[in-house]
Amino acid sequence: MVQKKQSQTKSKKSPKKDYAKSAKAKAIKTPSRKTKSKKLSPWLLLLLLIPVALTFFLINNYQNKRLSRVSNQVTIEQGTDVFPAEISVSEAYTMYTNGAFMLDVREPHEWRDGHIPGATLIPLEELVFAYQTLPDLEPIVVVCRSGNRSAQARDFLKTVGFTQVTSMAGGMNDWKAAGFDWVMGD
Repeated sequence: MVQKKQSQTKSKKSPKKDYAKSAKAKAIKTPSRKTKSKKLSPWLLLLLLIPVALTFFLINNYQNKRLSRVSNQVTIEQGTDVFPAEISVSEAYTMYTNGAFMLDVREPHEWRDGHIPGATLIPLEELVFAYQTLPDLEPIVVVCRSGNRSAQARDFLKTVGFTQVTSMAGGMNDWKAAGFDWVMGD
């Protein structure tokens, strides 16, 4: 009888051990979710990279076409004329009266305080997104309050392919001081 009790006790303990062993075995044999996601991550990465690469390609292709178109137009129309990086207020006024595109890169509240009649307002921060709206065939004079932002805008426009672009030294401060036409409001 003693032997039966011992075997009964052993049989009671062994199912617990068997259950623990089988749970460990299942954990080892079945792949965890982390393992599955690691196998899928290269595919997800590829799916994310394809639209990014396609977008980059399309933008680059568009800019290359635009740059070649602008460069060809300038070569045909101007020959070897090169626009100066910066011009005086009186030179800007002469270009203005001859129909140059006047681009004001100040903030809207500065614009309302006084701007050149017929000028176009595109704040410097927005120029990165709106430069495509600028004319390819006209000379562009960039204007700001004192001449610093207009030089930055001119440099940016040159990097994206505009060659007929210059900055007005002294900005609207000097324009007003010279007595040239300006208007207030929108």
